[in-house]
Amino acid sequence: MVRDHPERLEVRAQALHDLEAGHNDTAEIGTFIADRIVRAHLKTMTRLNIGYDLLTYEGDILRLQFWARAFEILKAQGAVFLQTEGKLAGCWVMRIEEGDAPPDESSEEGGDAIEPREKVIVRSNGVVTYVGKDLANQFWKFGLLGKDFRYRLFGTQAGGRPLWATTSGDTDPAAPAFGRAKHIYNVIDSRQMYLQALLSQALRTLGHAEEAEHSIHFSYEMVALSHATARELGYEVPPEGDEARKPFVEVSGRKGLGVKVDDLLDLLTEKAAIEVGRRNPELGPDERARTAAQIASPRFAISC
Repeated sequence: MVRDHPERLEVRAQALHDLEAGHNDTAEIGTFIADRIVRAHLKTMTRLNIGYDLLTYEGDILRLQFWARAFEILKAQGAVFLQTEGKLAGCWVMRIEEGDAPPDESSEEGGDAIEPREKVIVRSNGVVTYVGKDLANQFWKFGLLGKDFRYRLFGTQAGGRPLWATTSGDTDPAAPAFGRAKHIYNVIDSRQMYLQALLSQALRTLGHAEEAEHSIHFSYEMVALSHATARELGYEVPPEGDEARKPFVEVSGRKGLGVKVDDLLDLLTEKAAIEVGRRNPELGPDERARTAAQIASPRFAISC
């Protein structure tokens, strides 16, 4: 754990800088890993008949100067300011409007505690928090940034549907137009509610009241598993840990605890096959497996 080895914080900070800067060994490794993860994700989504139009990469928000442009706008309008006192001295922060801040909550980015009524946008070490990148991306989505991504054809999905991705390289002239949305719907859990409110606050501060009104947060509550379900999905909760004392296991990406869709679908298919065989003993193995797969993986038609 990083907290047990404070000297590693400097290594982490340098790695973040290298990833954001690009054109170095760390960035190349990061790009390779990200590509493998994205392709695995797309393979999983295909099992659910879910397709995409565009993949946006966080690194391109920085390398194409999206954040730099958004930062200029925010500073010029007084939406962010450089804090010179307290725990957040040296950070660029945004004041949180009444009702938007959660009670006594620490920053999700790690290391920067939230002072009352302020949210860190750029850390004192110059690293942009993901809130800052979200702000730049939200401005682009509404066509308010005055900049656009460059695009490349990532691949072809089921049915011949093209999948595009952002890039820092040359753009493909055949790419369709993206962005300039009328409404934006961000589906993120309720623990991110005040961060989503900051996006609307920034839009209002910059005089974009209509866009702020059309920036919609579809929230869902915390996802939790019973201890029995967690064990069945392969999670062993340490008996001495805090999770063991709770009546449930909280799903958390930052803790590496979540339900892997492929594992869940495999488990559902296995259970469905047993039940199909019990109810229809006359079915052969192939038909039983095909029926079980149809039960376990409903074919929704979803476009993202």
